[in-house]
Amino acid sequence: MHSPLLGRNRFARLAGFTLVELLVVIAIIGVLVALLLPAVQAAREAARRSTCQSNFKQVGVALQNYHSAHGAFPDGTRYTTADTNGVYNFTPTKGIPAGANANSYPGMGWGAYILPYMEQQQVFSMIDFNNAQGNFAPRSWEAAATLIPSFICPSERNQEAWIDCCTDKDHAGVPAWDWRMTNMAGVADSRKAFSRKPAGRDDDVNHPFVPTPFGKGILYNFSAVEARHVTDGLSNTFIIGEMVSAEGIDAAGQKVWVAHGWITRNVADLGQGVNGPQSVPGGRDDTVDPFDGDGGNRHDEFHREHGFASWHPGGAHFAFADGSVQFFGENTDALVLWAHATKADDDIVSGGSASGVVTGSDGVGGGNPPPR
Repeated sequence: MHSPLLGRNRFARLAGFTLVELLVVIAIIGVLVALLLPAVQAAREAARRSTCQSNFKQVGVALQNYHSAHGAFPDGTRYTTADTNGVYNFTPTKGIPAGANANSYPGMGWGAYILPYMEQQQVFSMIDFNNAQGNFAPRSWEAAATLIPSFICPSERNQEAWIDCCTDKDHAGVPAWDWRMTNMAGVADSRKAFSRKPAGRDDDVNHPFVPTPFGKGILYNFSAVEARHVTDGLSNTFIIGEMVSAEGIDAAGQKVWVAHGWITRNVADLGQGVNGPQSVPGGRDDTVDPFDGDGGNRHDEFHREHGFASWHPGGAHFAFADGSVQFFGENTDALVLWAHATKADDDIVSGGSASGVVTGSDGVGGGNPPPR
């Protein structure tokens, strides 16, 4: 005789999963996730890199618009000092604004001057350009503490973009974060954008490096370069490049973010190449620091950050003076980078900017290192 209970039990056995089958399914799902995760991460990074490129294009266009309005690109930075040491006591080729305080701290950088051309007129209006950085008016500090999204790469780890500078202000319980950073720096020169710190100097005025007023690029100290000065061609000459932040420890043992602020002297050279040993996070080594930082200054670690690098795998973005943007790999020939960094050395890159051949005025392929 047929038993309904027996039929239900048989159906339950046929419809259920065994432990082995369940483990197999879980293993298959794990394999699929492992296969798909890198693809998802790569897609996300591709999207971030695309947004970063768009930011560079926006800033490149803003620099062009500034040139159209003023007849020259902005000064890369305006850094003066009253120090009597010959390394620091230079006369700017183009003076600071009337009434400006020329002593002590550096003044404004190119990022501040182009704000009106980035739909940031309100922030621009806060800045008192007649006072140097160390004597900022309260509204200028408010401007410096404003996050400018176009200056930040989406791959940047420090998305809050607070960095250490001068006032010891607290933000969310973290001390001395008083500026907002930028992932963009002006290309000042091929290999030597800064003066060397005199040995034995350890005061807050004389940082481990000071921007030189004699750059071979476009954005250096008191530069005000006109398009006609870029004889190598606007499409062949870098104007800005990508930089990163890093977590550092200052002389007092406090954890700080190491980066450049958008409002001040954010210029650099290509002496380290792309993703060079002292440009990437964790790559700086005081034993090979070319600027002789001695660690005594509270902000020495902050000011040792230099060189072009990015959080993107394998390279960094650069914008040319014509507004175009390209991604340059970390293995790009140094001669190619140096040729793009200089505006009037008659060293043109042919055959593709990132992998081409450099020809100088002598017509010899490969070019020569910039003279120093």
